[in-house]
Amino acid sequence: MRKDLIEHRKWLSRTAVLGKFRSNELKALDAALLAYEVSGSEKDLKQIRTSLEAWKQKEVKSGHPWEKSVRNKDGVFKELTDRLDAEPVSNFYTQDLAKTRLGVLYLFSGMDVESGLFEVILDGGLNFAGNVAGLGGALTGSADGATAAAAVGTTIGVAQAVSFEVLNAAPKPNLGNNSKLSGILTSIKTQLETYAKQIWAHLTSMFKKDASKSWIDFAGDWWTRITGVINTVLNQIGVSAAPFVGAAFDIVQGSARTVKACYDRYVTYSLSKGVDMNDGHPSVVVKSIERTMNLAIGSGLYQALRGAVTTGANAASSGAGAILSMVVSGCELIAKVVYRLWESSKMKAFFEDCKDRYAKFKAAKKIADDDLMHSGVAFGAWYRAAAYTLPCLSALALASGLTGDKMMYLSMFKDQKDLTAVKPGQILNPISQSEFDRGVAYIDHLKEAAKGYLSSSGYKFSSTDKVVEGMFKNKFFG
Repeated sequence: MRKDLIEHRKWLSRTAVLGKFRSNELKALDAALLAYEVSGSEKDLKQIRTSLEAWKQKEVKSGHPWEKSVRNKDGVFKELTDRLDAEPVSNFYTQDLAKTRLGVLYLFSGMDVESGLFEVILDGGLNFAGNVAGLGGALTGSADGATAAAAVGTTIGVAQAVSFEVLNAAPKPNLGNNSKLSGILTSIKTQLETYAKQIWAHLTSMFKKDASKSWIDFAGDWWTRITGVINTVLNQIGVSAAPFVGAAFDIVQGSARTVKACYDRYVTYSLSKGVDMNDGHPSVVVKSIERTMNLAIGSGLYQALRGAVTTGANAASSGAGAILSMVVSGCELIAKVVYRLWESSKMKAFFEDCKDRYAKFKAAKKIADDDLMHSGVAFGAWYRAAAYTLPCLSALALASGLTGDKMMYLSMFKDQKDLTAVKPGQILNPISQSEFDRGVAYIDHLKEAAKGYLSSSGYKFSSTDKVVEGMFKNKFFG
C-alpha cells in the first residue's frame, strides 16, 4: 500500500532557509518526493530512502548531527524518516476515504463542459441592453445575474448577465473611409489583445505553484474565442470615438496608459482575493473555495479598475477622456471572459485526467497499491489544486452526493499525517459534536454559494455516464 509521506509543496516550504541555497543532495530528495507523490512506485520510494540517507551523510560530514541541521528546524527530516519506517494503515476510516476519492473520479470521468457556453456579469458602462454598433441589437443584457452572484457575496448595482455566444459573434467594426478612426481602433485593439494575453498568463501563474498536474498546463483554443469579444468592445468604442478623431493622438496615448493601469490593478485585485491552497479546518476549505468563486465571477472588479481612467486621462483631452471609461469597461469584460475561457479549458483537461485514472481502476477492478486513491497526501496534492482553482468542481462534487458525506468530503483536503501512528483495528477518537455541527454548517453555506456560482456561470455540463447525466436532467445540481 502506498505510504503517506510529506506533500512536496509543504516539504519545500518547511525545509526552506532564507539566503541558503539547496544542496545537490537536498535537490535530489526534493525530486524523489515529487516523483513518488505522482507515481507511488517502489522505485521512487527507494530513491527517497537513498536520497535522504545521502543528505544525512552530507550533514554529518559537515561536522554536526543531521538532527541539528538548520533545515530540520521543525523536525521535518525526522518526520519523513518516521513516515518511511511506518507500516501502511488500513482501517475503516482510510477505506471509506479511498472510496470517497474514487467517487470523485467516477463523477468527473465521464463529464464534459461546453467551453463556449457561459455568461459573464458586468458592472461597467458597456451598453448591452440596447443596440450595439454592428450587432443590430442582438446583444441583450439583464440583471438576472445579480441575484445569482449575490449568493457568493457579490455586490452589484445595475448588473448585466451577458452570454458569451453573443459576445463572440461580433463582427469587425465598420469604419468606412475614416482612416483616423481606423488608426485609433487598430491601436486600441493591439493594446487589448496584449492585455488579454497578460491576464491569461497571470491566471496560470497564480495556480501553477501548486501544480504537478498536466491539466493545469492545458490551454485549449482560447485565443480565437477572445477576438470576437475584443471586436464587441471596439464596436462600442468606435461609435463613441468618431466625434473626437481630431484628438487621435490623445486617445491612443490615453488608452495605452489606461489599459496598462487596468492590468496592474487586475493583478493587485486578483492577489488580494487570497486563494489559499492550504488544507485543514473546514472553514479554511470553504473560505478558500468561496474566494476563488468571487475571483472567477469578478466580484468588485469594475470598481477596482475604474480608477485607471484617471491615469489615462492625464494624457488625453477632455473629449478623448470620456472614451477611456469605455476602455476600462472593455477591460472588465475581457478579464472576465478570459477567466471563463481559462476555467473551462482547465475543467475539460481535468475531466480527461479523471477519465484516464478511472479507466485504469476499471481495468484493474481494484484500487492499485500505488494509486493515489490510497494516499491522503497524494490525493490532496492532486485534487486540492483542482477544487480550489476550479470552484465548479467543488460545487458539483458537493451537490452530487457521490463523493461521500459532508465531513468525509472535507477530509479529502487534509494531510492524513495523524493516521501514520494508527494501528490496524484501532478506533479513532471522534470529533466533538460541536466541531461536527460547525463543519456541517460550513459545508451547507458552501453548497448555497456553489449553487449561486453555478447559476451565474451559465456553463452547460454533460456526462457520458447515465447516472450523472440523469442528475443534470433532473437539475440535481441546480
